[in-house]
Amino acid sequence: MGFELALGVVLTVVSLIFCDGMIAAIRVPPEAKQYAHDYCFIYYLGMIPVFGYNTISSVLRGMGDSKHPFIFVAIAAVTNILLDLIFVGPLQMACFGAALATVLSQTLSFLISLVFLYRNRSRLGFDFGWDHFRPDPKELRAALKLGLPLSIQNVAISISMLFIARYINAYGVVASAATAVGNKLMLVATICTSAMMTAGNSIVAQNFAARKLDRVRETLGCILIINLCFCALLTLIFALFPEQVFAIFDKDPEVLAMSHLYVPICALNMLGISTRATALALINGIGNSRLSFIAGFIDGIIARIGLSLLFGLTVGMGVQGFWLGSALAGLVIGVIGIFYYISGKWKTRKLLV
Repeated sequence: MGFELALGVVLTVVSLIFCDGMIAAIRVPPEAKQYAHDYCFIYYLGMIPVFGYNTISSVLRGMGDSKHPFIFVAIAAVTNILLDLIFVGPLQMACFGAALATVLSQTLSFLISLVFLYRNRSRLGFDFGWDHFRPDPKELRAALKLGLPLSIQNVAISISMLFIARYINAYGVVASAATAVGNKLMLVATICTSAMMTAGNSIVAQNFAARKLDRVRETLGCILIINLCFCALLTLIFALFPEQVFAIFDKDPEVLAMSHLYVPICALNMLGISTRATALALINGIGNSRLSFIAGFIDGIIARIGLSLLFGLTVGMGVQGFWLGSALAGLVIGVIGIFYYISGKWKTRKLLV
């Protein structure tokens, strides 16, 4: 637990130092630079509570309690919405207010979870003494062996997204705003599918360790069906009401006009999100961090950047080409997961610990 919190501090300091440099690197339009700085600077200050909350949630989930982490997130979400309405609405704090609302809600969630863990420390067998926070070398090595490739995978995907944003931002504020709205729509789907993936990781890991492979198959089947149904519903709603959905986030007429171009992109993204979450539930659940890293590298660096440049610049599709390349790259991990599952090699994999 101490390692995660220390890592949060380091990343916070580094992010604050290079805040303006990162904004310049992705070519944020001049008229939006100050807003980007205000949002990023405040958001980075709130990274430590995020690390703290995620650490405590991991402890609780590891002990079989998934209910309270959900409650803490729900509290943060409701608080975030209320503060957004106050800060961005009557107080007119713009992006600074939106970031502040997020940070305060996440801090509240962290403090509530910390108090819960402290009050239930005896029942949960959790000791708040220094020895419990000091990393155990053996456990840290096992955690890094599994977690480091996964972290690199996510970093690779994030870097590719920033790379694409750099090109899209060069098309102006409207293109940048439309892309941001599209990313928010994908975030809604990702929240649900990621929750299914997290639950699937635990269930797959438990049954794989017990060599109950039929239950692994059943779990993956249920996750895939739930993810596909949820994402299909979101796609249908957006296909029928693209401008109305975009208007939830941005009412600029030029941005709303671009919503129709995003409909096929949305369908591809949703398919990628649903299959990706299911594939990672298998790959991460059995502890195959090497395959997870390879899949993430192919997705983030090779496919996402390569396809985006191909369609956006070489083919000359512009913003829609960058959208298409990114959406097609999102299918990579799902395809790799399908072939890995069909191959049956996952059945003979040795346990990590």
